[in-house]
Amino acid sequence: MSLRTNNMCLKHYYEILRDKDWDSDIGYQEFKDIRVKLGGNNTDYYRNKDGKTAAGVLAKLISGCWRKSMKKRLKAVNELAEEAWANAGNEHGLFQKILASDFSKNNDNEDGTITIRDDTASNKKRWMMEALSRKYAKPFFRDLLLNSKDGIYERKGSRDNTALWCGNEYTVDENNEPTAGLLMKCLADTKFLLKWGTQGDTNQADEASSADDASSADDAERQEEEDTRTCDECGKVVGDVQMLIDDGDEKLCRECDRKVHPELYK
Repeated sequence: MSLRTNNMCLKHYYEILRDKDWDSDIGYQEFKDIRVKLGGNNTDYYRNKDGKTAAGVLAKLISGCWRKSMKKRLKAVNELAEEAWANAGNEHGLFQKILASDFSKNNDNEDGTITIRDDTASNKKRWMMEALSRKYAKPFFRDLLLNSKDGIYERKGSRDNTALWCGNEYTVDENNEPTAGLLMKCLADTKFLLKWGTQGDTNQADEASSADDASSADDAERQEEEDTRTCDECGKVVGDVQMLIDDGDEKLCRECDRKVHPELYK
């Protein structure tokens, strides 16, 4: 996530979160405290039986602050990031306020639609390769990847809208833009680079196997989505029973839906 923003304070905070020991008891308590401040619930859904914490949930929550309904969460992110900035001794200069526009997404199209700045599949692949190269430079993760079976891939969940990262077959379109199996390809290329120091064709779909060790993090993210559905009108966190979906893209709680569409409730 730190590679997808030009705001140095947001980048700095992402990097601080990345380098923490979330699996320790102290780290896990801090993880839960931050989740609550970001609007999550104080539960133990995000630590598996082996004591591993699905800390990526924090980055997922923070990265959702581009939405107009996330003003309260964005305020919390600014407070947390500013505290982390101050603890660094102000060596980086003055704190730069984090705005919704700093999360790579813009909402300034004339037709009101949302576009993602420079968020092509090729850029996603480049950012992922850089992120994986940093992660697997650490001996613990490097050994795990080198000793794993080839073909690790991500299963497509029922809530996924795109198969870009998922699947055990890497495919591209007529412009050579990735269309599926991108995570498997990036992991395979990273493993090849670690072993040989150069990138080659590492698409091994016939040997692919599911990344079961990542399932707890996936489940945690899905649970977080369940916990943080918000009304586009008032910003309240609501559950399935209270949520109405209008035309498939606008989410309104019952109270706001009555105000927006009173003719439906006569």
